[in-house]
Amino acid sequence: MLPHKPQSEIKKHYSVYEIINLSSSDIIWNIKNFLDAELDINEFSNGQILAWEKSIKLLKSIFIKENGNWQIIFEFPIPLSSGKRPDILLINGVTIFLIEVKNKSNYTLGDIDQLKGYQSDLKFYHTTAHLFEIVPILLLLEEKNIFEEINEIHIVGFNKLKELLLKSYQKFQMINSKSLYDGQFKPIPSITEYAKSVFANKKIENIESLMFNDSKTIYIELRNIYEEVKENNKKAIVFIRGEAGTGKSAIGLNSAYKFNGLYVTKNRQFSEHLINELGYYSNIKTSHNFLKEFSRKKEIPYWDTIIFDEAQRFWNYSKMKEYFSVEKSEHEFVIDLFSKKDWCLLIVLIGEGQDLGWGEYSDLELWKNALQDSKSEWDVYGTKSTKKKLGYSKEFKFVVKDNFDLYSSFRNIKSPNYSTFVNKILDYEEGLKTKNFEILKKEYSDIKEKGFKIIITRNLDQAVDYCKERYFNSPNSYCTLTSAQSAISADRFDENVQNKAHCDYSISSKLNINNYLKQNGINDVKDECLYPLTEFSAIGFEVEMPILVWGFDLLWYKNRWNYEFLTYLNGNSHYRKNAYRVLLTRGRDGIILFFPQTWEFDNSFNFFRELGTELI
Repeated sequence: MLPHKPQSEIKKHYSVYEIINLSSSDIIWNIKNFLDAELDINEFSNGQILAWEKSIKLLKSIFIKENGNWQIIFEFPIPLSSGKRPDILLINGVTIFLIEVKNKSNYTLGDIDQLKGYQSDLKFYHTTAHLFEIVPILLLLEEKNIFEEINEIHIVGFNKLKELLLKSYQKFQMINSKSLYDGQFKPIPSITEYAKSVFANKKIENIESLMFNDSKTIYIELRNIYEEVKENNKKAIVFIRGEAGTGKSAIGLNSAYKFNGLYVTKNRQFSEHLINELGYYSNIKTSHNFLKEFSRKKEIPYWDTIIFDEAQRFWNYSKMKEYFSVEKSEHEFVIDLFSKKDWCLLIVLIGEGQDLGWGEYSDLELWKNALQDSKSEWDVYGTKSTKKKLGYSKEFKFVVKDNFDLYSSFRNIKSPNYSTFVNKILDYEEGLKTKNFEILKKEYSDIKEKGFKIIITRNLDQAVDYCKERYFNSPNSYCTLTSAQSAISADRFDENVQNKAHCDYSISSKLNINNYLKQNGINDVKDECLYPLTEFSAIGFEVEMPILVWGFDLLWYKNRWNYEFLTYLNGNSHYRKNAYRVLLTRGRDGIILFFPQTWEFDNSFNFFRELGTELI
């Protein structure tokens, strides 16, 4: 642990005068103290210190004389981003030079994409930076004279940085480093980071306004419903529906906090992860624990407000009877249980196309049956679409709330229609030379242009190396995923491959998710296999760049996605597509699709290659 300087003495930015007159060791001492105080980072590799020394030496050689129009920031922290921090920001009149320093002589795609990601973060989320030109620069300290440009990224050697800066020099100072720190950063956090903000009672209105266009209206509506049922001793159920990644869990967690309610999720590992991160467990439960507890005793739940997340995975009669000896569907069990209370509010969050296995029933029919058969009167809230799917009944009153269906992506504000695009891919049933496929290619081109990238590979080592380079020292940024029915095993990989994936649900379902994500899914070096998370573990989570190990259970064949390569999956198309719908929407910056090097995957690989994805 570094001995802390007082917060007021820790420098966040430097003038040219300070760069010239402070010693390199003083500047590095300030950088270390800043990172320790701001990000709790206090261990630094020799390579990191060497890069700072070389960078400072270079800046001292460039800025020989004092110049009030330039300001310098080292290690600018991007909030709510799992530790992302560009190495150097050089700021002059109207330009921010965004510099990532690499202590090497060559560069990789991961280096380029890392810098593009930082550029997007500043462009989309920072209230000051987005108003100005941002020039991304990849500085190679071990290459003197390289001077290239790739996809608007400037790649320069040690001797060429000054030349590039002079070309862009502006006479008047219109932005300064203090305004960058004073400006608000409004990124979309991961669901865990969002939950931390909610339960720490932090101000999150700016985050929510970016998450969902109608967020303020949704919370006002929920508050009004809550007050009405509480004041008038009513019972109400609210249906909020949305595709993968549209913010349902965020609404649920916020509602649990605001209304002192119970948050119930189908994903045990997600629940454990939240409890571990929040240190707050009394109002977070798994669906399994909830059912186990209240199916065995006659008690009425303490909570008046209950949020059921992933409710598309509610169990039907047969599965409830098999696992809990309850002769009711889960829908009926919940309605009957809360009918015993004087008043209650149930908020039911349903993921469209995300029921994943036998016994899970996403159709609203079982809710309708449970409400009709209830001995209590229920008010039902939802959209016109929900009303149509639920069907008319004189046994309950339906109140239309048009904004209770979510469409825009919570994870990808830069490409809010990505989840809809995934649906189109999975539903596509034509050749690759058709007009409709050209439309699909155009849609992907637009998504890529906005900052979300699909990368394909036949080499898992290269996929892992890409992520290690792009998200160096950033936990919770990548891991491997695969379908629970993928039939991927380590013995299918070449002996010379360093990273081998093995799908074993009995292992992946018991992983400590906190440690798994913090280590980016990379196991102990003694263990030669990567154990990917399946759709059952991954639902609800997101990382920056997941690596999806494509399985044998859904392959492109005869102009459609085909599940018949594994004979025991016959008749299982619905669940196979839903599994990949969940897996394909776990990324925030993009996703890497790994197709093993056997002939069965050739057509699937070519489908995405023809789509215009990038190959590594």
